[in-house]
Amino acid sequence: MKIPFTGGCMCGAVRYECAAQPLAMGNCHCRDCQRATGTAFAAAVVVPRGAVAITGEVNQILCSDRR
Repeated sequence: MKIPFTGGCMCGAVRYECAAQPLAMGNCHCRDCQRATGTAFAAAVVVPRGAVAITGEVNQILCSDRR
């Protein structure tokens, strides 16, 4: 994967840039992820927290800290 990688929402109001390789990637098919996305699965990418920069007005950020 080319680093950094970037993306954002379809309207362009929120953008992100990640300066590290993903530690893990996958799809989750649990009911919570189906409800949250309105689809059959949610795509997830795990990256180091300090490697991500988010710009724009963000209403909610969901992250998981496994310690």
